[in-house]
Amino acid sequence: MAPILSNFARSTSTHTRSVSLALALSVFSPALESLVHDNSAFAQPNRPRPTRRTSRVTVSYSTSTNPFEANERITQIATDAFNSSTSDRVRLENLIAQLRVRGPAGLLFRDDRNPQTAIQTIERGGGDCSSLMNLAVSGILVMNSLGAGIEGGVYSIHFNSSQNTIDHAVPYVIVDGAPMLFDLQLGRIVASYSESHSILQTYPDFPSARSIYHREMGDWLSDRNRYADSISAYTIAVSFFPNDPYVLSNLAASYNNSGDIPAAVRAYEQAAALDPSEASHLPMAYRNLCLYYDRLARAAFGRRDWTVAEENYAHSRDVINQYHPYSPEVEAQKLSNLEHNISACQHNAQLQNARP
Repeated sequence: MAPILSNFARSTSTHTRSVSLALALSVFSPALESLVHDNSAFAQPNRPRPTRRTSRVTVSYSTSTNPFEANERITQIATDAFNSSTSDRVRLENLIAQLRVRGPAGLLFRDDRNPQTAIQTIERGGGDCSSLMNLAVSGILVMNSLGAGIEGGVYSIHFNSSQNTIDHAVPYVIVDGAPMLFDLQLGRIVASYSESHSILQTYPDFPSARSIYHREMGDWLSDRNRYADSISAYTIAVSFFPNDPYVLSNLAASYNNSGDIPAAVRAYEQAAALDPSEASHLPMAYRNLCLYYDRLARAAFGRRDWTVAEENYAHSRDVINQYHPYSPEVEAQKLSNLEHNISACQHNAQLQNARP
């Protein structure tokens, strides 16, 4: 009498024997090797911002907003200043005087930190230094449209007595071949400030200074966790003035907070290329990029897409080898874990390809 096992083997179909073999292989060579997971959360950028005071003013925003656009009141004030003299210097002096007194109840400095256009500033009777700057430039541009030839731009100035996060935006105009500060908050044109200060950024012409409004709107939106909108605002700011590392760094932070880690890394790298101090953000950015690839790899592994999983684990390994964003001890452990995960992907791919 034949052994029972022999009878069973002869009675099974080819398909059944294949399934039995596959089950046996799965016992002795598991298809899904255990992975070493990195469950860290993405690090959040820690960049100090100017404190924005609470205001009842509702701020709406559009990327097409021109902060220097003039309304009828601004146009009339600038036209009167233009017609007052044939000297651009006198026209500027009259413009700054008339903008101060012809706003509602006079133009006041108000440090509420809500970004405003020139029109909003004149209608609301004041604003912070950036809002007053928008109004001043608006008036200058109206005079230029009438035939004045006033050249200039905007300075971002830090007074040494102020907090590190506070700066002062003020237009400058070229008068008799030299830059003069057209300070609407101060109420006059001056060659310089008596208080000790430094120029943080120079916007070389008035169009590039449109960046400031969109940058501040980006800050305002980001402070309210509206990252998709802040990305749009910062992107517009960069289009007007590409060389501001502050804007690029904050754009990177918004990308980071929205989960677009590769875009965040690119923006951080651009900021660091302009200002070496911004390179302090790069280790965090590269660590986040490693986590980003790790999550893509784990998702692909869960779908049993071993090739995509292996590629993303390899990307994470390459970031570590190129930029070394971890301490030596942590780096060694992470590289070991990644090599384990890459081997698991390769092992599972071989099993999958070997199956009938």
